[in-house]
Amino acid sequence: VVLGLGNYSYVFASVSLMQMTKAAMGPIVACIASFVTGTEPGSVPLLQVMSLIALGAFMMVYSDVRLAPLGLCLQVASIVFENIRLQLLQLLFDGSSSRPKMDSIS
Repeated sequence: VVLGLGNYSYVFASVSLMQMTKAAMGPIVACIASFVTGTEPGSVPLLQVMSLIALGAFMMVYSDVRLAPLGLCLQVASIVFENIRLQLLQLLFDGSSSRPKMDSIS
């Protein structure tokens, strides 16, 4: 799903917009996903930094002359699904009191 949506978004929008969107939205979505799953604790300074990154991402998308909404939506969906997958892997490897830790290194 991640690879398909990400690649298909390049059909509708420019490569530069898709790369900037991935670089700007990735950390924001990863931070939100880690807060939702409880793998990272939230803090005010981190929220301020994420707000600044989100503002920069919005300004970047707003200023793009050839904005393709469908391509942008596909890329954002790809980023969201990728971060959901990464958070599920982190939950699997970290373990909890009810399941064993799956990390082979520690």
